[in-house]
Amino acid sequence: MDKELQTRFDGLPTDIQAAMGSTHVVEKLQALGQKYSLHLDQLGQLETCVTKTMLGIDKTSDFIENIEENLQISTEDAINIATDVNISIFLPIRDSLMKIQGETETKTNIAAKESEAVNPQKEDILAEIENPTPVQPPISSAGVVIPKVPQATTVAHEFIAGKMNEPVSLPAQKYSADPYREPLA
Repeated sequence: MDKELQTRFDGLPTDIQAAMGSTHVVEKLQALGQKYSLHLDQLGQLETCVTKTMLGIDKTSDFIENIEENLQISTEDAINIATDVNISIFLPIRDSLMKIQGETETKTNIAAKESEAVNPQKEDILAEIENPTPVQPPISSAGVVIPKVPQATTVAHEFIAGKMNEPVSLPAQKYSADPYREPLA
């Protein structure tokens, strides 16, 4: 395994070799560990993920999933960490990474995919709000679908609609004195 890693390292472009040998990458990873409150073992796993990606063992397209699985963190945290790693470590050597992995996507396509993963499009959000996915009826522990009970709002709407069609009349009251006037003593 060590010979295979050494062979891969020797076959890397010089800018990736320089980045892997520099203390800059380690310092950036330690700063990210402090920023996201990563434990020491998680920081080691993050370093392993970055190293495998730089060596070309893992694809850059699988980087977020690798972080999520190896660090055992949420998808949102994995996306945030991957974005920071991408900006601080991978961006300077992006062209070389793309060459060693044989990716044909342009920089604009990659940037568009990353921004779409981090920031969903306005149209997608509005479409989800306007057309929500239907909720499945609950299933009891016996595996029987619980029937839907008519909602109280439907009954109330029918009652109110029936009352609104009838004329409304208030009983006439005769007052001997003005009810809004206070007595004078």
